[in-house]
Amino acid sequence: MKCFNLSFIRFDSNVASPINGSKLYQPSNLAKEHIDKGNITTSETINSVLLNQKVSISQEELDKLLKLPSVKFQLPITAAQRLLLHYLH
Repeated sequence: MKCFNLSFIRFDSNVASPINGSKLYQPSNLAKEHIDKGNITTSETINSVLLNQKVSISQEELDKLLKLPSVKFQLPITAAQRLLLHYLH
């Protein structure tokens, strides 16, 4: 049985450099590099990171989501907070 490292996927991206000059990218490296560079997140960025997840988002959909009011969570959520959230639903 042959084992594959599923964290490596093949695709072209403008977000991050390939690993060792190949066309192999690791999604977690793409995300970290993007965050470290402080670049604006676009649908292309998100779709590049999530390529092997069979999901995608258009720029129009992302723009709509970004216009929604944001919510901040104070992490980590404690057991007491989790219990309270459970009863609020």
